[in-house]
Amino acid sequence: MSAGVCIPDLIDQGKIPKGKGRAALDRYNQLLAIYDQQMGGAAAEALATNQVLKALENEAQLKARRTLLQVKAQQTALAGMTGYNGGRKSGTAIDPRAGAALLDRDGRASYSNVSGRTAAIRGRAHGMMDQILSDHSRNLFGQVRNRAQLEDIVREAFEPGSSGNLAAREMADAWGQTADMLRQRFNAAGGDIGKMEKWGMPQAHDSRKVRAAGFDAWYASIAPRLDRAKMLDRDTGLPFTDRAYDDFLRNIFETLRTDGWNKREAGGAGAGSMANRHSDSRFLIFKGADDWMAYQADFGAGTAFDAMMNHIDGLSHEIAAMEILGPNPNASIQWVKDSIAKSAALDAKPGSKAVDAAHAGGRVVDRLWDELSGASQRPENRTLALGFSALRSLQTAAKLGSATLSAVTDLAFQYSTRHYNGLPAAGIIRDYVKLLKPGSRADQKLAVRLGLIADEWSQKASAQGRYLNEELTGERARRLAEGVLRASGLSRWTQAGRWAFGMEFMGHLSDQVGKSFDALDPALQRSMARNGIDAGGWDKIRATPLEPDRGVDWLKPSNVEDAALGDRMLEMILQETDFAVPVADLRTRAMINSVAPRGTVIGEITRSALLFKSFGISMLIKQGQRIMEQSAGNAGRYAAGLVIGTTVMGAMAAQLKLVASGKDPRPMDDPAFWGAAVLQGGGFGIFGDFLSSTQNRFGGGLAGTLAGPLAQDIDALASIPTAKRPAWQAMRLARQNAPGGSLWYAKLAFDRLLTDQIQEEIDPDYRSAWRRMERRAREQKTQYYWAPGETAPDAPDFSNAFGESMQ
Repeated sequence: MSAGVCIPDLIDQGKIPKGKGRAALDRYNQLLAIYDQQMGGAAAEALATNQVLKALENEAQLKARRTLLQVKAQQTALAGMTGYNGGRKSGTAIDPRAGAALLDRDGRASYSNVSGRTAAIRGRAHGMMDQILSDHSRNLFGQVRNRAQLEDIVREAFEPGSSGNLAAREMADAWGQTADMLRQRFNAAGGDIGKMEKWGMPQAHDSRKVRAAGFDAWYASIAPRLDRAKMLDRDTGLPFTDRAYDDFLRNIFETLRTDGWNKREAGGAGAGSMANRHSDSRFLIFKGADDWMAYQADFGAGTAFDAMMNHIDGLSHEIAAMEILGPNPNASIQWVKDSIAKSAALDAKPGSKAVDAAHAGGRVVDRLWDELSGASQRPENRTLALGFSALRSLQTAAKLGSATLSAVTDLAFQYSTRHYNGLPAAGIIRDYVKLLKPGSRADQKLAVRLGLIADEWSQKASAQGRYLNEELTGERARRLAEGVLRASGLSRWTQAGRWAFGMEFMGHLSDQVGKSFDALDPALQRSMARNGIDAGGWDKIRATPLEPDRGVDWLKPSNVEDAALGDRMLEMILQETDFAVPVADLRTRAMINSVAPRGTVIGEITRSALLFKSFGISMLIKQGQRIMEQSAGNAGRYAAGLVIGTTVMGAMAAQLKLVASGKDPRPMDDPAFWGAAVLQGGGFGIFGDFLSSTQNRFGGGLAGTLAGPLAQDIDALASIPTAKRPAWQAMRLARQNAPGGSLWYAKLAFDRLLTDQIQEEIDPDYRSAWRRMERRAREQKTQYYWAPGETAPDAPDFSNAFGESMQ
């Protein structure tokens, strides 16, 4: 019996859902029309029927496999949540915090989380293409390095040997292996991305360009560049007919134009299976590299380097979500919340707060998942969000040029985190210098090969994220901010610190392979246990052959035979790195985005008020969580050590900032100085100014500091017409907002040799203004070694730091 007869019967009998049955019947009719032209009659019906039945069988097998993976993921998640924080106690509900621990790191949960797994997969991918990252990261001006070689890599990806550039050939091979590793891992988690020879590069479409051009212009650009002969109709598995080809491209256009809304129902956005993504992502086959690059120039987003990095980032997140939550993570998120709520409802005694706690835990899960899935990144008003985001980036470019001096407090976090994990802490400065000094490129590439993420090279802008917490910023404003942070040294310092910690952790594990689990330092044992690595797991890990690299034998996570254990090892290292070099973490971003929605007036004002404060907030949340995870005695010792360390380094940062501003160091026997050092060490250095003055370092008051720098600048701008000296007020505001104007090594000379001279010309009261600056310095018990108005400095009096009582 032909499919044309049996499928309608199966639909009528209810054995096949109507939608699926109609799709199968449409596929049969398309195949029959094609085969009728080739052979006709019963042979055409038989061949079309066989292909449809085979497709239905394959779809059924894939669906069954995904169902099993979903069930397995939920069973694993339930076992983890049940064992959270030592396990459920008799008569109590699942701890409501256990659900959030599936999404973000929690020291009381020994199971993996989506955030940590994403980092581990991304680290593996970066480790496979360290040369591309090293050669083609952006320069100081935000431009991709070595564009000619990048084009050769694209050519080699499409047609090996076509460029004649051996280095490009090797890097294209590395890219191909990386992309295929991600493809296979995505498929293993329930996805369905087909392998395609000479696939080349992923398409990075800019939906706004596509929408602005319209279908005809877009079609005219892409159609001649596609290799239609190699593109198969998904419904028939055969080459496209003319009509099917046009329909296919129109459907692609609509998907791009509407950001996927043409395939979603209102009220169900994002509810579909993540495993279904990318099933058609490789159906657009370009004739060659030149055609791909030409289309990217017309309708693409960024360069080939950006396309590769975005592909890695996107698939890393999706793979992690599917491995932890199953092929349909959205469904599992609801299941997690329902499981916690049901557990609380069944176990709650009269007067119990378990149900309320479960509800609160569910809200946290929603916030974290919205952040991970990108839902919280979608602005209500994109124009408004982009405008404010660009302004905040410009604030960063103008006012964070000296943030590198504040970042010396990372040394205290490094020490504390190393000690907490049982790692040697004596060589922290040496490790930094090794990765910061000129000619350290080989050591940096080694760090990447080990699986330590290259944030700075891949353009994740970790340094900017520490203080700005922005992802929506327009391209020009983002590059300007990133350029200033690179020029200040903050980007390199941040990346070097993260690599230094990761290499020390991995090197220490490499040195311990000869020891059993019980013989390890107790702190290292606890670190492994927190990450689900027990004695048996350690035995499997240490059985991995060490790999020599740059004269040292390394235990590389990518070489561990049990890939899951290798992931856990890398997750442990990367998640501890976030403590050693604090950044605005997932929970902080989720909290800010929940109280300050993007693209709303209130949300953007709130985000602007929090500008430069996200680092301090993140530090308090992250370190507070770590302290709460420990017993009372251990928590007290950890907190005391952290406060002492960050205060000492905060004192150093405060003194460095004073010297950079032309002042002698402050006396350290002044209690107000140490109060400022505490705040500086905790990431709130600007508030320390008010311990010895009524103004901050920019001349603003406490209310203005709380409102944020953007509000202060708007207030200053509005006050220019009524100011006593409008010209100088305008000049001063322009100076404070000059991109790069706060660079710690250039700001002082610029002000003394140029700004002060301009002020003297246009401000008749310039001397009184300078006297106020000197009076404020005296309030801090210091004085200028390069005073306002002077054209040459004296030597700083470093002995002033010790004060009278210390000398």
